[in-house]
Amino acid sequence: MDAVIWSTGYRPDDSWIDLPVFDAEGLVRQKRGLTPVPGLDFLALTWQHTRGSALLGWVKDDAEFIAPQIATFAPAQRDRALERSTR
Repeated sequence: MDAVIWSTGYRPDDSWIDLPVFDAEGLVRQKRGLTPVPGLDFLALTWQHTRGSALLGWVKDDAEFIAPQIATFAPAQRDRALERSTR
């Protein structure tokens, strides 16, 4: 499995991502780090799921959720799961 880890420093800069995952305000459309684009997932976003999502001491909680999602969901299953979770 291939992976890209991108670390941006003190403020987010997602300008290099040329995929339809941003809302009108330029924020990533995600649900607990999963985006509508299969294979593009985020970790450590501010308020990704909880206040601690972007903090080193608590990011593990989001990582524990997202890792099995990445490993087990086929794209079609993932699309349906994301659709249900955003209603």
